[in-house]
Amino acid sequence: MIKKIQNNSILVFAFFISLVQAGTDGTIRGQVTDIDKNSLPGAQVFITELSIGAVADVNGNYIILNVPVGTYDVAVMMMGYQKQNISGVEVIMDKTIWLNFSLPIEAFEGEEVDIIGNREM
Repeated sequence: MIKKIQNNSILVFAFFISLVQAGTDGTIRGQVTDIDKNSLPGAQVFITELSIGAVADVNGNYIILNVPVGTYDVAVMMMGYQKQNISGVEVIMDKTIWLNFSLPIEAFEGEEVDIIGNREM
């Protein structure tokens, strides 16, 4: 009988310890595409305040794990596309926040550069 009470006490104690240590962070995940819904592999998703982020895979999917609970700004960028920011993203304990981005193309027009060189024969 005493052995059974001890075993039950240990189980109850372990349960309460697991509740105390349960989730202190959340997850942000989603997909990055262009405006035509084509995936953008290699796009960078970044939480500025925490200096953490992820890079989109070949299907444009990304996941940022172990994000502390709080409210953050999330930025996504890729060469040749406009940078986008979403402000006020609230990360909740043990929850996954889904953020999908659709980036429009951004064209840069540079100056013309002429290179003139003479080579002696």
